[in-house]
Amino acid sequence: SALACPETAAAAVVSLLPRTDGECSVYVVGARAEASLPAHVWSEARQLLGCEALSLSFCGPKAPVPSPIPNRDTHLQLLHPPKGQLFHESVLGQKLLNSTSTEADDATVDSRSHDAAIPDAFLCFNPGFGHPGWERAWEPTLRAMLNSRRPMLLSALGPHDAEHDQAFWRSHVHIGTNTHNFGMLQSPVYVPNPWASLVDTGASDGGPTSRANALVALISVEHGRDV
Repeated sequence: SALACPETAAAAVVSLLPRTDGECSVYVVGARAEASLPAHVWSEARQLLGCEALSLSFCGPKAPVPSPIPNRDTHLQLLHPPKGQLFHESVLGQKLLNSTSTEADDATVDSRSHDAAIPDAFLCFNPGFGHPGWERAWEPTLRAMLNSRRPMLLSALGPHDAEHDQAFWRSHVHIGTNTHNFGMLQSPVYVPNPWASLVDTGASDGGPTSRANALVALISVEHGRDV
């Protein structure tokens, strides 16, 4: 169960990025329990990626206190923005919301500080885009991530959870248009995740299973399609 997020992240990054052997930066948006995993657990992702250095940022209003266990991996950096902050409220999120896709492509969004550096990829573990009451928080956050033109991983607890997230995507991403200059963005296609947690969460999502990262969808914003 503890390794479900690191292993899912490693598999996603390998699929989304052309090279993973150098330095790699990943932003976990809507982070919850994964933000409290000790460094040695996340170090597994770096080892699987085979990268020289891995930087992980965890942002989300429900992100718990970071693990007190010391980080002994000198090639792994775990960053925790202010507790309770939504991604689109962060320095990077605000810059992306006010930038054009060309600016993001050219990395002109201030990359001199960790607070404003555009990551190589975004990860959203079981985000619950379509959960009632969270639409107003997720819409600007998703818009900011899309403006970055970086690839992203979406995961879901099960079929019912994925259907809700797909409905949110169809309502807020303007499927079949190039409104945001992202090409013809398609609704995410979720597939079974071989690195899913084996622990049933007990949540009633209406599907046969309810496990963390049970399903995954990989989005290549550059090409406007799932991969």
